[in-house]
Amino acid sequence: EGMTVEAFLETKLNVTLSSYQEYIRSVCERRVKEEFAFYAIAEKEGILLTDEEFQTKAEKLSDYYGSDLDTFLKTWGDEYIRITLQGQKVMEYVLEKAIPTTK
Repeated sequence: EGMTVEAFLETKLNVTLSSYQEYIRSVCERRVKEEFAFYAIAEKEGILLTDEEFQTKAEKLSDYYGSDLDTFLKTWGDEYIRITLQGQKVMEYVLEKAIPTTK
């Protein structure tokens, strides 16, 4: 038996459609801001994901998900994986350069 989106959200997640849409909007806005920040840091600091790094890390990811590399890249999209791995490289840089503080 089919179920409407509204009914699914209310019975399974205990949220209304509008509150779920607002949640998704906030998640997307945060993600876009993160991508812009990562891009700005990468550009300013000259952090680039090399083709060799892409190949190595993409192979590790595809192995983790139990897929061959070609299928993995076709499923997720080469560009999406590249952006994700570039973001990870920037995050590693930020964590390496971070200076711990206490309040």
